[in-house]
Amino acid sequence: MEYKILEWNINQATDKYERNNIPDCVKNELINKGADIVILTEFYFCKNAKIFIKEAFDDYGYDYRFTYNKKEKENEVLIAWKKELFEFESEEVTLTTKYNNKPNFLMVHLKTSDGIKIVVAGLRITMKSYKERKEQMIFALEQLKKYENVIMGGDFNNLRRETTVKEWNLKVIEDLCHVYKFNTAHTPEGQSIYQEQGVSLACEFAEDHFITKGNSIKMKEYHYDRGFTKDNPDIYLFEGNFQVYNNNINKVTWSIPFGSGIPDHAIILGKFVLDE
Repeated sequence: MEYKILEWNINQATDKYERNNIPDCVKNELINKGADIVILTEFYFCKNAKIFIKEAFDDYGYDYRFTYNKKEKENEVLIAWKKELFEFESEEVTLTTKYNNKPNFLMVHLKTSDGIKIVVAGLRITMKSYKERKEQMIFALEQLKKYENVIMGGDFNNLRRETTVKEWNLKVIEDLCHVYKFNTAHTPEGQSIYQEQGVSLACEFAEDHFITKGNSIKMKEYHYDRGFTKDNPDIYLFEGNFQVYNNNINKVTWSIPFGSGIPDHAIILGKFVLDE
């Protein structure tokens, strides 16, 4: 059977000033996409989080789990899935603090109606040193390596595609997948942050990825989606570009007028199949 999966960094940024609301455009986009599995990174329990969860997930037949980092003022990961397709079995939550160099990380164990077990993981590598970011991914892969069918989506906060800095680029991610016997990282064309189009392939920031493990799970397609920006021109002043070049000051500047709480990543959307 074919399943649709979505990962999205929604930029709640720990609700630093305690005035965030998750905007309706996030809820509306999730409803419109109707993915079978949803992974939200940089989720946070801001003012309207409870009603957001009800209107985006409860009202549309999803079950869900999330991490519990609020006390630590860290970002959360939320994973939701359609109850008609998957039965919940268990969860494994990682507590992220400012001192333990753990990623924002959640694993849920699900079972399909055909009895196939799958682990869905949501990951956000936190903004530490490049060495520490690599260690965070190793931590995630260590937690997942004993399971047969795995699909992980997340924001890896890696550097540009062909950066000369070798500590934390796409090749490091791909090499770690190989070491831990995961399938290769599934990285769409284009950028998931900043401008919709990079100035060159080498300079593109592709920070959001899917990673799979197991012979039974196969990614069929995956791409970055910024369509939500075109539906909300009052928020996204330059459609798909989250940053633009300001000729007055000769500098690339933030183009979203509302600051944190407004998604600044493209959605990564994919389809996968599970074979017994």
